[in-house]
Amino acid sequence: MHQPVDDKLIEKIQAKVLNRLGKPPGLMSVHCVNVFDNNWRINVWTKGFTDGGVPTHEITHSFFCEVTKGGTLRCNPKIEKTYYSKTK
Repeated sequence: MHQPVDDKLIEKIQAKVLNRLGKPPGLMSVHCVNVFDNNWRINVWTKGFTDGGVPTHEITHSFFCEVTKGGTLRCNPKIEKTYYSKTK
């Protein structure tokens, strides 16, 4: 049976993922599911368009992560910085 998950923990995981990855264009959501113990499936959903202009929703990044007792996020594959914010 699923254990209740603290919403604040989910928010922390989402923030850590986006901090490491950067913000992808068309970001819709970062979906986190506690699969078992402190092991999480994290999917980054984005919105885009086909060449014909049809809207799409897709998982652009997916990670399997463990949250340690100290709050460290260990992911496989490792989250690499992919998106950089533009500075003025």
